[in-house]
Amino acid sequence: MVENGMSKKKAAQTFGIPRTTLLDKLSGRTSLSATPGRTTVLTNAEEQVLVDYCKHCAKIGYPLKRYELCIKNQESPQSRRSI
Repeated sequence: MVENGMSKKKAAQTFGIPRTTLLDKLSGRTSLSATPGRTTVLTNAEEQVLVDYCKHCAKIGYPLKRYELCIKNQESPQSRRSI
């Protein structure tokens, strides 16, 4: 950006991001890896295990109800990974 000869305002316009967001990231006010919203309850790996479990149950003709999925999610991480 500025190091490459592009102003912060021009960089924000070029890449389609709000100028204040760009300034916050450059000044260190917010982390470059920060995402908006709440933190996730499940890791990506845990979520994928639940997705695979849902697909497996649907494949064998037993689609899960929401409360059944909640029960499966509350089980210990070791039993969730043993699908």
